Amino acid sequence: MDSATLKSKVEAYIGEQIPNELWPRAEEYARKKLDRINEMAGREYGEDGYGDEYLVLLTADTVRELHMSRMLGKLLV
Repeated sequence: MDSATLKSKVEAYIGEQIPNELWPRAEEYARKKLDRINEMAGREYGEDGYGDEYLVLLTADTVRELHMSRMLGKLLV
């Protein structure tokens, strides 16, 4: 799945737009994490549901984590 499609699906899933400054980091982290999960399990991308659909969920979680971290950082400064 290309970056624009993934971003669109994640935004639809979470119900809001993702700030441009968060997107590249969230996407990269989620893609690497899914690759590592599949590697550790001995799966190919997409096997047993660990492909595009799971990438959307994983990226949404990553966006939330990064957003929370950014907000907490602003509160602590």
